[in-house]
Amino acid sequence: MHQSLRLGILSGLEHPKLAAAKAAVNGSLPLLRVMVQAAAMDPDEKRILPVFYYHLDPTKIPSEDEMDMEILATDTVDTITRALLCVEGLYNLTTFPPGTHFELYQCVWPWAHFLDAHGSRILDAPAGDVIRARVFCIIVNFDKNSGTKASAPEVGILAAQVWSDYFREPNPTSELALRRLTALFGVNDEYDLDHFIEGAGSIDALAILVVKLVHYVLNSDFIPEIKTMNLGGVLAFSKRSKDHAWLSALRSHKFIAAIISALLFVERLIEVPTEKVSYVYNQAWLTFFRLSGLNSGYTGVVEAVNAGILQLIASIIGRNLQWTETIIHGMITFTVQPATVYYPVLAAIEHILPLAQQAISAPALKSSALYPDWQKFVRIALDRLDIKKKFDSRERISRKTCDNPECGKILRKTDFKRCSDCKQQLYCSKECQNNDWRASHRELCQYTRRPESPAHLTNRDKAFLRFLVAHDYEQHKQDIFLARIVGIRRHGANLVTFFDYSNGGLRIDVGPLKEEGDEDHNDPDYLVRVRRSGGRMHPIVVQITTGQTSLQTGQTSLHQWIISIRSSSSEVHDKLLQLSP
Repeated sequence: MHQSLRLGILSGLEHPKLAAAKAAVNGSLPLLRVMVQAAAMDPDEKRILPVFYYHLDPTKIPSEDEMDMEILATDTVDTITRALLCVEGLYNLTTFPPGTHFELYQCVWPWAHFLDAHGSRILDAPAGDVIRARVFCIIVNFDKNSGTKASAPEVGILAAQVWSDYFREPNPTSELALRRLTALFGVNDEYDLDHFIEGAGSIDALAILVVKLVHYVLNSDFIPEIKTMNLGGVLAFSKRSKDHAWLSALRSHKFIAAIISALLFVERLIEVPTEKVSYVYNQAWLTFFRLSGLNSGYTGVVEAVNAGILQLIASIIGRNLQWTETIIHGMITFTVQPATVYYPVLAAIEHILPLAQQAISAPALKSSALYPDWQKFVRIALDRLDIKKKFDSRERISRKTCDNPECGKILRKTDFKRCSDCKQQLYCSKECQNNDWRASHRELCQYTRRPESPAHLTNRDKAFLRFLVAHDYEQHKQDIFLARIVGIRRHGANLVTFFDYSNGGLRIDVGPLKEEGDEDHNDPDYLVRVRRSGGRMHPIVVQITTGQTSLQTGQTSLHQWIISIRSSSSEVHDKLLQLSP
């Protein structure tokens, strides 16, 4: 037994306290309460530690037979009451002598397990969440000496229970436990996430706790240095696993918005960055990139824009801090800007962009190395917002071209009849349907599919992207026609126009339609229809980023989608052929 836990150490106490301590050891509940109060009044009084250790002897834990009685025996009640008081006494002591943690843990943990199960049977006993919080605070103090207990499975389970207790029904004791847990995250990263998941009840429950903890720290009365350290700890904890289920749970419970809130706080401290500020700043961005690129689609960007990411970027650019340039350049160029082809992202930007531009002081902005990046993004965003406005206008009429490629009629979508078998092809008349049936649709009807659109696009995304392509085709058609003249001379008449939106802007190229047998050839059935159109179909291969990033390579995935620009006649095609002898 460690010397500090032996009853002989009590002899060093002053006479009144010594008498009370001896009486408490001998079974006096009133004087044991006095010792608990003494620990609260003087948390550094380690000489009374043997009193609490003595009564927490695991061999004194009542047996199952004793606890099976409907009315507990007086001796059993007294034993449990003493244990509850001793747990409170250890909780009141803020530190323990070096080298005592192992023996204290060996007695505290069995009693903690017992009290969690049976403590409620004692009259006036603390609630279960209070007992758990006190035990956790005691063990955290052990960890300061050992550096190992925090990673024990049972402690991870207890920590998550205490964490959950606070957000379910907060009280001063559970809040102190939560603060110690948060501080511990900042200095210790040995935790096994599975134990916390077990304690929280599910992976989603733990993800919710992580998000709540970020907001708790941000709204706490901690000084900025402590807030920064604790935020770093929460981020480190959130990265304990790269498992897809864990990252998905974080994202689905708005951890991206919580990260942006943390960055908005840290941004005020980065003028002269400390090691902790730099750590939180960089880790928050890395976590954001990982979560926002987890699944196809740009819901993460929408969430981030609504949470204030544009204001954050603008503020950092305006302060012209060189050490932030790489991350902010990547944020603009590879995440926000390419997402402006998505309707929901534009809808979010529409309300936020004016506020973001106000956050930049003009002199600082123009001297920043990131000014061209911001300027390009704003230009693209404003252009796309103007297109969105036209798309949203009631004047826009949904129009369609007859799916018989040999027909050039362009009518309202409601003026067409749908094929009753495949439910996909639309025709302006029975004659066009019969002609297309005889030409090719008879063989394709049972499995007809239009050129595949990206799976992550909603119907509104698809409609907007078609509208965007049509708009950009009209805006750039002179350049497209010139490129097609050159293309016809080099490759012949079967050409495709490439619209590459993967970097946010638009890069246009013209090349040959790939034939069957070529690597990455286009859908051969689609090529047949292009040829049957006699120059009325102008295929556009649209390339966009899906928003999904590989966690292994860091590469963002791209998707190509064929969209047809249809015209009522082959006049343009014929004219281009004439100009390309």
